[in-house]
Amino acid sequence: MAGQDTATYTNVLRTVYQDGIREMLPKVIPTRDLFMEVSDFSWGGNYVEYTARVGRNEGFGWATEDGAIPSAGRQSYVPVRIPMRYAYGRGRITKQVMEHSSNNKFAAAKALDQEMQGIINDIAVGEARTVFGDGRGIVALVNGTATSTTQTVDAPGGWAGATNGARFINKGAVLATINPSTGALRASSATTVQNYAAAGTTITVSPSVTWTDNDYIVRADNTSL
Repeated sequence: MAGQDTATYTNVLRTVYQDGIREMLPKVIPTRDLFMEVSDFSWGGNYVEYTARVGRNEGFGWATEDGAIPSAGRQSYVPVRIPMRYAYGRGRITKQVMEHSSNNKFAAAKALDQEMQGIINDIAVGEARTVFGDGRGIVALVNGTATSTTQTVDAPGGWAGATNGARFINKGAVLATINPSTGALRASSATTVQNYAAAGTTITVSPSVTWTDNDYIVRADNTSL
């Protein structure tokens, strides 16, 4: 007669749960940390404007004794206007899940704490991506016109290149496209990312949308745009 082993005793054995949640997403955001908030600067009104120096005086050079001196140059400046923009984060949590995760006996962590701390970090990651780019918020370009739930992408972050075009696109993100000729949002182009190919060349979305070749792909607030 067969003896007892773990396979036959499995209905009696217990699963041992360790405390806490293992963080598998990066929480260090060096790009964002390079920008410091100036506490004595007040933001308000319609815009913030300043002047930026963008060009050097190239009127310099080397010559022999009493040789020809360089032609005169000048510094170059441009006005910069920053419109007011705000970062929002939104989540939804029920009263029941807050109660059912209220202590270590019931859950590995409190649901409300996890959602609040998580979205703070998620917003910071989004801010880092924004300041790393050129300010237009491009996550990729459309690679080929298609009406489908599978869209081909390239140029990650708006930078030229076909390698892993979806590297800045995450599952669950709501995306839409912008016409680069007009800067206007394409009507009915908003959709939600369901998955992406391992090579980062295509993404699966829902609902099906028509995206146009070389349009800018940007994050959208919702799919009703």
